Formats: sequence, C-alpha cells, structure tokens
Amino acid sequence: MAGPAVGTLLARGVGYTPAFLTASGVLSLTTLAVCLWLPPHSPVLPHAATPAPDFASGFTGPLVLAYGLAIVLGWPQGVTSAIWSLYMHDRGASLPLIGLSYTIFALAASALAPVAGGFADRYGRWRPTLTGLMLSGVVYCVYGFRLPLEWIMALTLVEGVGLAVARVATDGFLADHVPQGLQGRIHALFSAAGTAGSLAGATVLGWLYAVEPGMPLLTMGMLYLLVAVVLLGACKWGSSSVVVVSSESESDRSHTVPLQR
Repeated sequence: MAGPAVGTLLARGVGYTPAFLTASGVLSLTTLAVCLWLPPHSPVLPHAATPAPDFASGFTGPLVLAYGLAIVLGWPQGVTSAIWSLYMHDRGASLPLIGLSYTIFALAASALAPVAGGFADRYGRWRPTLTGLMLSGVVYCVYGFRLPLEWIMALTLVEGVGLAVARVATDGFLADHVPQGLQGRIHALFSAAGTAGSLAGATVLGWLYAVEPGMPLLTMGMLYLLVAVVLLGACKWGSSSVVVVSSESESDRSHTVPLQR
C-alpha cells in the first residue's frame, strides 16, 4: 500500500533510479527472509481411500466459471499497468497524487477484504460477487467522463471496495470447488486466468486509450455490468451448488448443499 506513494515521492524528490533501487532492496530482503524462515514444503497427497482425480476434474462447470471471473477481475490490473498513470496525468494529477491514488485504492481493498470474506461465508458467494461487479462497473463507466481530480480520488476508494468484495467472493467460490489432490494445479490455472485477463486488459485498453482517453475505462465498466447481468440471470434461472467440507468428518469427505443467493 505504501509502495506507490513512497515510490512517487522518491521519484519526484531524488529521481527514478533511487526509487527503483529502493524497491529492489525491499524485494531482496523479502526474498532472503522467505528463504530463511519459510518452513520446508511437504507435498499434499490425496487420502489413501480416495482415488487421485484426473486433470479433467480441474475443468468442471464451477471451476470454469471461477476462471472466467478471474479473467474479468484481472482487467483492472491491465489498467494499472497500461493506462492509469497516463489517465491521471491527463487529468492534471502530479506524480505524488498519482501514487496516492494507488494507495487509496489499496487501503480500501485491504480494509474491506476481511469484512467481504465474512459476508461471503455467511450469505453465499453470489451476492458479494454481483455487488462488487456492479459497483466497480459503475465506477469505471464514470471514469470514462472528464472529472475533477477530487472526484477521481474519491472514486478510487469506491473502486477498491467493489473489487475487494468481488475478488474475495470469487476466491471463496474457487475454494468451495477445488478437488482434493488438485489444489496446486487449480490455483495455478486460476492465477493464469487472472494474468491472462491482465494481459488482455493492458493490450485492449491501451489501444483504446490511444483512440480516446475515456473509452477504455467506459468499455471496462460496460463489460463488468454485462458480466453482472449475465450472472444475475444465471442465479435467477439456473441452479448451482457448493461443496462444503463436513466439520464432523475425520477425512476429506464432502457433501453438496444448495448455493445461497
């Protein structure tokens, strides 16, 4: 959270090279700490009475849906990589203010994530997912218009809240459906889907920014609202289920219960 604000202040005060060197030093110290204190890895094997799942088990309907949501939720990272600094600069923001916008977003996301996780556990995954997508979609559509910087800074707070709610609920949805013995591979696919979304967002939205500065954010807002409408229709007319691990079981047995909406 402090990185963007501190980095932009260093870049403005002493130049870009010291800012990058500072970031490199922090990352190096973190890597050293992980090497020294991370406990040795023990591979997680399936229960002896449970046959190992095949790789096709990683592409069930719920998991494919989770991968799709990861792609959609990866688009804002593409915005961050490709156009956000340009967008803020074109709106008249100074370098420290650009860094502060990242920090405000991160603060909001970090503060709301635990609350969103508790809400998703209590009331189901779809309500926070839909709420987060719709809230973020509205914010991105508003970004597409020429706004005062004060409004943009306030909207970054709302954006952080919306994305935190949607991401936490999506992570919970993924955890509900990961087969025993495929945790590493499923999370790798989920992460790869998010990276693919970031790549698509950076490529498509970067190109749209060259056409019209407000167009990429407006496009992403429409995408989020469209996905929310599709999911809302699926929740209304379809039927879903989640896998819940029984707390009374001594093994990895599970049972299926209706998804709370």
